[in-house]
Amino acid sequence: LLVLLSAGLAIEATRRLTNPEPVQGGGMALVALLGLAANIAVVAVLLRADRTNLNIRGALLHGVTDALSSMYVVAAGALVAITGINRIDSAATYLIAALTLWGAWRLIRDSVDVLLDAAPRGLSAEDVATAMLSIEGASHVHDLHVWQITPGNTALSAHVRVVAGFDRDAVLEQLERLLREAFGITHSTLQITEERASSELTTVDMMDPADAIAWATDHLAKTYPGLSRSVISAAAGAAALHFASDERVSPVALSMRARKQLGSSSDQE
Repeated sequence: LLVLLSAGLAIEATRRLTNPEPVQGGGMALVALLGLAANIAVVAVLLRADRTNLNIRGALLHGVTDALSSMYVVAAGALVAITGINRIDSAATYLIAALTLWGAWRLIRDSVDVLLDAAPRGLSAEDVATAMLSIEGASHVHDLHVWQITPGNTALSAHVRVVAGFDRDAVLEQLERLLREAFGITHSTLQITEERASSELTTVDMMDPADAIAWATDHLAKTYPGLSRSVISAAAGAAALHFASDERVSPVALSMRARKQLGSSSDQE
């Protein structure tokens, strides 16, 4: 509506430039003064409201534009009364139309940003990711998205990798506090995963069958705490039959074969 109003004012101003009409400067200035007083009162009330709300901002924009327009009209009316140049009225109208259009464009732009889930202006996703990596234990941030739910209400989602050995809940709490205090992001959804590459890998040498059975039994006892060691040892011994012709056996391969047997037994139970 404000854009259409600006266009209408510009068209009327152009028409009056080509076909000037008499303008009562004194009456024009007096009416504008009354309007200015009313607009100042409106702006004073709206300045105390929540200006992050687009509706409030739209009303405030309308009030400020009307107040400035009234000031232009007062000045134009006085100049017309003094000089008798009617085209001053058209010049003031162009200024009012431009001012209204500028304010309306900013309001439309902010509304479109919300509708398109765009990041708030002045907030860079790269800066947010860099700040998140400053938290001890956070090794990598990816799939980071920042958008506005409503003006002043920003949301974020991201995947965060944490160095192995760090308390993931503690890292999550620090990240949420950082986002809230540094960027005003109170609605965040963070997926925390452990950085597997940071874990040390242990190699296991080939063993004779008896030692391999003992190793597999100890290893599988941690995986199946509900099973007795005798059951696990029996599964490992049965798996060792597959390697009966070998003098040296891979305990890892034996453990994997025994795991299949234990898994089948658990399914049957």
